[in-house]
Amino acid sequence: MNNKGKITVFLCLMVSVLLVLGTTMLRVVSVMNAKSKSVMCTRTAISNTQAGYNRYIFDHYHILLFDKNGNGKGEGFVEQEIYDNLQKNLGDEFDILDLQVTEYEMIYDNSCKSMKEQIADYVQYAAIEYGTDYIKEVTGGKDGTFSDSVFEQYYEPSEFDPEEILDTEEKEDPRGMTGLLTGDVLLAAVLPEDLTMSDYSITYEDIVSVRDGDFFSDIFEVNSNFDDFDSMKSDMKVFGTWSDSLAQAGANVAYAGAVFNNALEQDVNETAVLSCELEYLICGMQTDRLNLKGVVNRIIAMRMPVNYMFLLSDAKKRSLIIELAAAVSAFTFVPLPIMEHLIAGCWAYAESVAEVRHLLNGDKMPFTKTNANWITDLNNLSETIYNGGTSDDKGLSYKDYLLILLAMNNNKMIDRMLDLMQLNARQENEQFSMSHAAVGLEVNVEIASEGQVFYIKEKRSY
Repeated sequence: MNNKGKITVFLCLMVSVLLVLGTTMLRVVSVMNAKSKSVMCTRTAISNTQAGYNRYIFDHYHILLFDKNGNGKGEGFVEQEIYDNLQKNLGDEFDILDLQVTEYEMIYDNSCKSMKEQIADYVQYAAIEYGTDYIKEVTGGKDGTFSDSVFEQYYEPSEFDPEEILDTEEKEDPRGMTGLLTGDVLLAAVLPEDLTMSDYSITYEDIVSVRDGDFFSDIFEVNSNFDDFDSMKSDMKVFGTWSDSLAQAGANVAYAGAVFNNALEQDVNETAVLSCELEYLICGMQTDRLNLKGVVNRIIAMRMPVNYMFLLSDAKKRSLIIELAAAVSAFTFVPLPIMEHLIAGCWAYAESVAEVRHLLNGDKMPFTKTNANWITDLNNLSETIYNGGTSDDKGLSYKDYLLILLAMNNNKMIDRMLDLMQLNARQENEQFSMSHAAVGLEVNVEIASEGQVFYIKEKRSY
């Protein structure tokens, strides 16, 4: 009898223990379910905010970002949006005690890291070809680099008698003509008659690159007077060496070429405010005309060293330079060795102008110069710069030169991309600002359910 009592007590204890364990397990499961639901609903609420990305930016530039101010609705917009979405998904059995967006990852953070990553992903996904690979193939990896010793190699003028030259008819100094080829006159000489440009002028309010303090100041013009030897040497070096930049150019250059307009391709984005967008990425000036002027001067400066070195290497052209330099030197009193280099530079400049003219007419021009593809005549530069050039399907196009210049300007290119994206997106939404453009956020939430408080920290980005 006693044994039966003990067994009964033991069984009762076991049942009690099992009930306690079962109840505890049910409670643990309930708490875990509540926490899991809180986490899932928090993630869903954040994803809902990220789903509100700017459609214009994505459709035209394939970049995901959202406005942390809700397109002018205020700093607290995102927090309220997440709160409302979270409360709806959690239901009445949950209470949101606190919710804070503690951090935003902005599009321009860490030198636009997210922007660059998204660009790289898109270029790979869209299988965009790197135009720089073609450029390397066509040029053989060469550019306009040459040593200073070139300027120390003076011509041999011994076959000319200065007194004899003075007795002859004065020869026309070609620098007078090239000196006129500057500014708007230069543009008129190289631009096709049917080329259109936007008349929009960018203001400080339009752009975000002002935060770097470098805006509307990237002006460059070749000194086309060729009256200063040091200036000529500087002009030939500033944009003549680019092969290293091209070798380092990555997805950013290919991406820019695929999504932005340029003077000869204005239908890449028909909603764009500017017609010459790639030119803006290079020069950063207020108008299409200023940016195109800057690009023309840069391409001329890129071509001058190549043309100059060919003039030095070709005996016939070198002889013409020596003869003309001797005559001009006799009347200007500029030392003959210096004048020879200035005349060679002047002729190389005129040839470069003729080349740019053909590039802007849609032709591809050979990178390497030969007598067969040389365009201008030293004794008649004012007319021969308009001569027909030799188009070459395996040559470089205007856009190829833009890609080279973009590679040389890679440190400013991304910020200027943001300028254009903001400027164009504002055509649909005046409130849009890249200064509010976020690509990620961190949220801290306190949620209560049945006496339990859950502390959740979620960090999400595109």
